[in-house]
Order: sequence, then C-alpha cells, then structure tokens
Amino acid sequence: MKTALGRTAYGQRARLSSINVLLVDADDRMVQLLRKALTSLGFGAIYLARNGQEAIQQLASKPVDLVITDWDMEPMTGIEFIHYIRWNRLSPNRQLPIIMLTGKAKRPQVEEARDTGATEFLVKPFTVRTLCDRIMLVVDQPRNFILTSSYAGPDRRRRQQPLQGKSNRRRDEDKLLAKNENVSVYQKENEEITIIDADFSIKEKIGSHVTLDDIFNVENIARAQRIIHQSRGDYLDWVVNDLTRLDLAFKRLETFPRHDRDEVAAVRDVALHIKSQAGVFDYTLASQVADSLYDLCLPRSHFSPSAILAGRKHVDALFVIFQRNIQGSGGTVGEDLRKSLSALCEVVKD
Repeated sequence: MKTALGRTAYGQRARLSSINVLLVDADDRMVQLLRKALTSLGFGAIYLARNGQEAIQQLASKPVDLVITDWDMEPMTGIEFIHYIRWNRLSPNRQLPIIMLTGKAKRPQVEEARDTGATEFLVKPFTVRTLCDRIMLVVDQPRNFILTSSYAGPDRRRRQQPLQGKSNRRRDEDKLLAKNENVSVYQKENEEITIIDADFSIKEKIGSHVTLDDIFNVENIARAQRIIHQSRGDYLDWVVNDLTRLDLAFKRLETFPRHDRDEVAAVRDVALHIKSQAGVFDYTLASQVADSLYDLCLPRSHFSPSAILAGRKHVDALFVIFQRNIQGSGGTVGEDLRKSLSALCEVVKD
C-alpha cells in the first residue's frame, strides 16, 4: 500500500510524463544510465540517437521537448548538431532547449558550446542532482532567444535585463524596428537584433503553479541516483576493457618511438571516456586521474619519453584504484597520488 507521502511523490513525478527527451550520445552505457534516471524521475518518452544525424532524423518524426547531447560523436558532433538546430532552414525548432552533457570541461570548450547556442552545459561525470539542476534552469528559468547575424540561441546572460552592446547602451535607446506579441526587432549600430520572449511551453505542460523543486525533491533524486549506482558492478566489468585499451596503447607508444598523432588521440579518447564515467559511479579519484591523463594528451601530437613515462604512471594508478575498489576521493592516499601525478606532469618535456 502506498503511503500518503508515496502517493504525493508519484503524483509529482507524473507531472513530467508529458515531457519527452531526446538523448544524443555514442556511448551506449551513458545513454542507458541517463534513460533509467530520467524514467525514474517521471519523464515521458525517452528517444535515443548515437550522433547528430540520427538526432535530426528523430526530431523530424518525434515530439521532443528537451535534448541532452554529448559533444564527441561521428559523423556529426554535438556542436555541429546544435548549429544545425539553430541555423538550418529545415530545423524543426530553432528554440529547442539543448543541454550539452560532455566530459570536455575546459573554458574554451564551454564558451564554444555557449556561442554555438547550447542552452545549458553540464560536465561529465554528472550526478542526478546536477542533471536536475540544469533541467530546472531550462524549465523554470528559460531565457529570451536572440537572433543576430552571427548568433542564434538563448540570451548568453543569465539575467533578463535590457540588451546592452559595446557602448553599454540599454535596449530602449536602440531603434525599435518591429514588435509583435512576443518578438521585438531592434537596430543596434549596423546590426538587426531579434529578441524572442522566453519559451515557457515545458513549464505550462508541467503546470505553471508547480516548480521543479517540488518534483526534484530529495526522495525522487535519491531514487534515481540509486538506480545509477545499481549499475556499478557492470561498470567495473566495462572499465576493464578501457584499462586494457590504455595498457595496449602505451605498449605501442613505448615500442614505436616514431608513433603518430593517432596513437596519442587513442589514449586521449579512452582517458576522456574513463573520466566521464568513473565519477558517475562515485569513483571520483579515478575520474580525476583520467582527467589528468587527458590533460597530458590534449596539447600533444607526439609523446616524448618523459610524457610516455608520466602517462604510464597514470595508467598504473588507474589499475590500482579499480583493483582496490577505491571510491570517492581516496582520502590522504588520493591526495598524495594527485600531487605526485601533477608534479610528474609539470616536468614532462615535449
């Protein structure tokens, strides 16, 4: 028998049943985790696509309210997919809310996603709480949609304030060219700027009197997080393959000093993969070590002997973390490990 609290929680989740989500990610493991979490939270249909091209096909035939997309996919990346939605004349909805969920967390990458028109940006590894926080921003605090000659997407400023340009003039000092119920067109210097009022259609489906704080409460988030953690055993099987790939990659690097950029890229991609997934299952230290290895690879097209040594130390550390099942940040052991790897990376010679 359901208690009154249980009936209330169910009723809250049921409000999301009319909200359909498209997940775009080449990583089947990550897609299934997201799907389970979103279903537990109460979302309606969850559609899947492995790349931007498949996502466009899904949007042509499916009613989608929200997109969550990864960055690294082929043949069409997440960035290319967002650009299509914002600019292509065949786009089904230029204002479609899009959350970029990626392991790429460097400032230039965040800025590129924002400038391409991503609605929100969330870094892997994620938790159900951080995912819900981004969805709450999309639903409860949508931003005006801006169209210029070089940008199409949500207002890049969080606060909905009068438009300001290089001269810091307010919108009411610009020339109003046209205005209807929810669209205003202004002339600023030599450029036309179209401002479309924020879209509250998802909010209206859920109920204008309901905030997602009510639905994404402690009980519902904990339930969804438990579902993810139930897959921890499967992840330990999965990560064996990733560690094996890293070990073989470094054996090739050590054997063939004249290796090319593809060998370095292979290490980088697996490191990003581990970084993105390990933290989801509370292997925070493993995620940090993999991120350090990713940083070691990022600026290089070739590994020097010292870089190979530093990389091999990272791989050895990852083996130890998973063999000893070290979850969380690893305490003092984890802190010492991070410091030693950081010091090793600082003295690497190209």
